[in-house]
Amino acid sequence: MLCRIYAQTGQRVNKMFCTIVKYETENLIKKRFVWILIAVYTLFSAFLNISNSFRDGYFPYVESVAVMLINLVLPLFLGLIAISSLPTSFTEDRVAGIDPLSQTCLLGKKKRNTAKALATILFSIIICVCLVGITLLLCYFCNHLDWNVNVLHFSWDLELIPVWPAYRHILFSTICLLCGNAVLSLFMLFISHQTATATTAIGATGMVVIFEFVFFKFSFPALIKEINICVMLQPYYLFSMNLFRYSPTVNFVLIAAVHLPICLLVFRQIQK
Repeated sequence: MLCRIYAQTGQRVNKMFCTIVKYETENLIKKRFVWILIAVYTLFSAFLNISNSFRDGYFPYVESVAVMLINLVLPLFLGLIAISSLPTSFTEDRVAGIDPLSQTCLLGKKKRNTAKALATILFSIIICVCLVGITLLLCYFCNHLDWNVNVLHFSWDLELIPVWPAYRHILFSTICLLCGNAVLSLFMLFISHQTATATTAIGATGMVVIFEFVFFKFSFPALIKEINICVMLQPYYLFSMNLFRYSPTVNFVLIAAVHLPICLLVFRQIQK
C-alpha cells in the first residue's frame, strides 16, 4: 500500500515538474520583446537577402549569405532576446508574491527552480533554432542558399581557414550558437536569481554583458580573453584563435569544456 502511494506521489511530482517546465517555457516565448526582436531580425535578414547593393557595400566578399547572417547578425539578436526576457524571471515571481509559495508546494523550491532553469535552456534552444530556420528559409526563397559553395570569406577580408563548404559552416555555427546561447541564458537566469528587483537584475545584466564584451575585445592576454562566452556566440572567431589556430572544432570543444563546470556550478546555485 505504501509503495503504491509513493509511486502515485512520484508520478504526480513528475507531472507537475513537466507542467512547470512547459509553463515557464511558454511564458518566456510569449514575451512581447521576443516576438518584436524576431520580427526585426526577419525583416533585416530579408533586406540583406534582397538588397544586393547594400549587402555588397557593408558586407563585401560574401560567398554565402546564410553563413554571413548566422555568424554576424544572428548572434546579436540572440543576445538581445536573452537580455530582454531572462533577467526578470525570478524577480517577477518575487514582485507577484509567487516565490515564497514555492516552498510550500508539493515540488518544493529546489525542484521548481530546477524546472525554471531547464525551461530557460529549452527556451534558448527554441529561439536559436527558430532564428536559424528563418535565416535558411529566407536564403532559400531568395536563391542565396548554396549548400556546397566553399566559403573562404564571409564578410570584409576575414578568412575562414580551413575552407569548408557552406553546409558545414552552417552546422558548426548552429552548434556553437546553441551552446553559447544556453550558457548566456543560464547566466542571465542566475543574475535574476541573485537580485531582488527587476531594475537591479537588468542593470547587473547590462554590466556583465559590457564587461564580457570589453574583456573579449580589449583584454591583454590573448589566451585568457578567448575563454569567453562571446567566442561561442561568434563562431567565425574559432577559426583564428591562438589556442589551436585553424582548428575550430578543437577550440570549440576546449571552450565548452571550460564552461561546463562553471555552468554546473551556476545551475546548482539556481536550485537553492
